[in-house]
Amino acid sequence: GPLFAAYKHIYTMGVMTSKGFALPPETPQEIVDAYTGAAEKILKDDGFWKVAKKRLSAYPVLIGKDAHEAIKQAVDVSPEAMDYLKKFISSKFNVNI
Repeated sequence: GPLFAAYKHIYTMGVMTSKGFALPPETPQEIVDAYTGAAEKILKDDGFWKVAKKRLSAYPVLIGKDAHEAIKQAVDVSPEAMDYLKKFISSKFNVNI
């Protein structure tokens, strides 16, 4: 129901997409490809993972379309989930949004 949907949005926002970065929408494809290629190369580096496991834990690193889909899942909130979140935030924190 709305509680579970709201939870999924908050979880995805706060955990799965919280350490990301994005390029502006008008970025030329060759630059997007360069960033994507660099990220993919970094993810294959053992030295990166020695540090990253401490900071990223066991969560997957998402790139490109996978990252875009996760962000979309985080921010495309249904009206029912939004109503639930508004009521929860209002009652818990005395803030109206």
